[in-house]
Amino acid sequence: MFNKIKILNQKMPLPGSSANLKSLLGLINRIAATVPKGFFIWKELIWMAIYRQIQTTYWQDKFILTLTPEEKFFYIYLLTNSKTKQCGIYELPIKIVEVETGYNRETVIKLLQRFIEHGRIKYDWENEEVALKNWISHNNYESNPKIQKCVEKELIDVKNKGFIDFMGFQDTLYIG
Repeated sequence: MFNKIKILNQKMPLPGSSANLKSLLGLINRIAATVPKGFFIWKELIWMAIYRQIQTTYWQDKFILTLTPEEKFFYIYLLTNSKTKQCGIYELPIKIVEVETGYNRETVIKLLQRFIEHGRIKYDWENEEVALKNWISHNNYESNPKIQKCVEKELIDVKNKGFIDFMGFQDTLYIG
């Protein structure tokens, strides 16, 4: 237990240089060595959620050109927030959106409703889960088998199974 605490409390520089990346990989390997047999650490999954890319063509997209500045910011938030997953369907409590964007509850609900009306997202108000329609076109999961496995695993945990059809996964992945 104490070895794990020592490893997890180590101060690490931010990723960026190859030396920092090697230090971070070393830390992950040391953590993995402390996990009891029968448990798995998926290093690939750890790396997949560190950042999200926005294509430079985002700003010239016909739909994006029709949005207000507030809507553009909010859509980028939906694509890049701390809760995103590789499959584009993830839990997103309103309270988290409020804290991370600085918007009040009323504004968050208004923005979610706008994107629902545009057909760009679906939001399950009961489970606080969101699905981003164009996620697949912005994140080419099919070119990487590791990401494809990750997506398949994440889809199993989706609460609103109707979101899987909305996203267009039913014909492209094995789920089950």
